[in-house]
Amino acid sequence: PEGFRAEEVAERLAENYVIDAERFLTAVRQPRSLTIFDDYDFLQNLPPDASIEGFLFPDTYRFPVNATTPDLVLASFLNNFENRVGTDGLVGGGSGLSGRDLLNLAAIVEREAVQADERPLIASVYINRLSNRCADSGNYLQADPTVQYAVGYDAAAQTWWKTPLWVADLEMNSPYNTYVYTGLPPGPIASPGLEALEAVAFPETTDYIFFVAHCDGSGAHRFSVTYEEHVANVALCR
Repeated sequence: PEGFRAEEVAERLAENYVIDAERFLTAVRQPRSLTIFDDYDFLQNLPPDASIEGFLFPDTYRFPVNATTPDLVLASFLNNFENRVGTDGLVGGGSGLSGRDLLNLAAIVEREAVQADERPLIASVYINRLSNRCADSGNYLQADPTVQYAVGYDAAAQTWWKTPLWVADLEMNSPYNTYVYTGLPPGPIASPGLEALEAVAFPETTDYIFFVAHCDGSGAHRFSVTYEEHVANVALCR
């Protein structure tokens, strides 16, 4: 599914007897060890220690039961990414982002957006923040999903996406914590779908800097330009 992190993909594959989860994760985290690595132009500019988190394109896949190697499994994901997205699909039309940066932000938008029609709006907020258009936010994304990724597995709730986050979580020292570190995290936090990629490539043009969830449980958000407006929106749920 869209928005899965690599560990969740690994668990799903293992549950369906495709491949051992740890074996798969090792390959994801060390892609240069794969014999197929050089077959994909879009991987060649990855930082030396980067994983291929984010490139595991969400879709339905069919594999032989217990007859797959990491190379065969990942080739299916990467071929699909190349066919569905391709290198041309990672060029931002209006966002100014391209390549892995576009994929990186799309993964955050995928995790943040509950309602599909809000993806371009949420993308616009983060792009405005990256552009440092507001002194109240600097270019801190302050994106909860990046903190959830840094926190990792929440054993109590049995989820990879801890909710709610506590103050200690928001203050943790991780390069993936966009409350502590400016700009984009070191890499994607999940694998986004096409709609999230398109939302980041072609975001809405807005002046929004902030958003907060409605308190009706719908997953919709209230968007605002100023910090004062944002504080008022937050107060509506108290």
